[in-house]
Amino acid sequence: MRCWSLAALLLLVAAPAPAEPARLLLVDRFELRVGEETTTSPTWFHQVSETGCITLEAEVAVPPGLRREFQPLGIYFGGLASHELIWDGEKIGQGGVVGCRAEDERPGPIEAHYQLPDRLAAPGTHRLEVRASALNRGFVPTIGYWAVVAGDYEEIVEMRKGPALVVAVALGGLLLTAFFALALWVATRGRVSLRLGLLAPTAAALLLCEAWRSLFGYSYDWHIVRLWGVLALSWLTGVQVLALVVARLRRGESHRLAVAAIALGAGVAAGLVPSWDGKSVAVHSTFFGAAALVAALALWRRRPGAGLLLLGLAVTCAALFLRPFQFLDYALFFSLDFLFLCLLWDHANEVRALQRAQAAAELASARLQLEMVRRQIQPHFLMNTLTALSEWVETEPATAVRMIEAIAEELRLLGEFSDRPMVQLEEELRLCRCHLETMSLRKDAVYRLVVEGARGDETIPPALLHTLAENAVKHGSPAPRVDLRLAVVREGDRIRYVFESPAASPTGKATPGTGSRYIEARLRQAYGDDWIFRQGPANGTWRAELSLPAGKAP
Repeated sequence: MRCWSLAALLLLVAAPAPAEPARLLLVDRFELRVGEETTTSPTWFHQVSETGCITLEAEVAVPPGLRREFQPLGIYFGGLASHELIWDGEKIGQGGVVGCRAEDERPGPIEAHYQLPDRLAAPGTHRLEVRASALNRGFVPTIGYWAVVAGDYEEIVEMRKGPALVVAVALGGLLLTAFFALALWVATRGRVSLRLGLLAPTAAALLLCEAWRSLFGYSYDWHIVRLWGVLALSWLTGVQVLALVVARLRRGESHRLAVAAIALGAGVAAGLVPSWDGKSVAVHSTFFGAAALVAALALWRRRPGAGLLLLGLAVTCAALFLRPFQFLDYALFFSLDFLFLCLLWDHANEVRALQRAQAAAELASARLQLEMVRRQIQPHFLMNTLTALSEWVETEPATAVRMIEAIAEELRLLGEFSDRPMVQLEEELRLCRCHLETMSLRKDAVYRLVVEGARGDETIPPALLHTLAENAVKHGSPAPRVDLRLAVVREGDRIRYVFESPAASPTGKATPGTGSRYIEARLRQAYGDDWIFRQGPANGTWRAELSLPAGKAP
């Protein structure tokens, strides 16, 4: 896989600064000698194989302006081989031990630079000989990595420092993203924050592995390990990017199988491509292309955040498809930083929206709590109840005591429920029966609640059934005995509550009143949009039906 320090070198050679003469000279015309045979080829770097050692010879014309005054000349060597460099018959450097058999060879560094003695650095034509062997690669590269450069020693050293600065800047951005996202996850426990916090270190590891050669160097036999590392981290980064985009833009939809299928496809595509650069490009193309398609569809459906994510992915895909084999050398570093900037910006917007929604929900909850209590202490209810009590205290003290106890229990339960978003069904049923006992005494009738199919451990928002029971007594047909019925039916991961009461007007229409609005507000607070509430006349009764998700904890 090509090193982007070589790409930087070629740019320097091809486009020197206008105010200064070129001080780096790429040596690319060698005579190749294998055994007794000698050939001339501008593509000699493809010829080093695992069959033994070779010798490369070239004439290097050093112009007068190549060397600055009082500054030494140097030689840069980069290649997947052990090497010896001989300049005008004098050995000036060695990387590893060149051998014609694997057991005789010691792998040398993949990049090295050497300083020429002043006596060998005079302007003119010089003879450079390179002895090389590559018997410990562990693979056969489709395109070899080779470069020999002669020039100003200081510029050769600086040439190798340039990539390190780019990597440091890119890594700084990714690690700051990881820190910020994980801090948000600790504060909010959001899954998207966690995914982003884990993705950033993976991408940082990919950048480090890609820049391993320039930053730290290694003997050429470790090159295959780096190639596998780059490919594996490219695949892992792609999986995480795709999963994050899908989780962010397609919430509530099943996506695991689709992500797994794309991940498998990326692995198959990498296996079909012969070159290592091509394998990584295939992996990145599969994942970033799929993620961009998801973002484009989400933008078409006008989902929040889709525009920012699509912008980051579009820039990455453009860099990838315009110059695919230079993507890993340059664009990968800047593209990932820009993509993560878009991801972080979008996530910050999402967190802010969630905070606003939470504040609105807390305000709505406070209003619901006030409404729940207010509905029980309305003046009309209190006046009628106190009037009945004043009569019973004198005529039927025992009945008055029963009524006081029922009202006290009902108000006690309402007080307990006021700050709870969910309650156990058995608690809700106890509240309903307290109210029905109070109304039985007031109306001189018998109100009963008959429950079927309830286990008691179901959870619902507070005072929902109590509101239905209250409405049934208030608007129902008068009779000496009234049975209210509640059926609890489990349907997979949902629970259906069916509440029936005698209707005062079986042909009437459902008119949303204060009670209905209270029920809908409670359901919206507890379940978002995942609920169904409908009511109306049915076969001589008034029927209210609730369909709610099961398993909500109180």
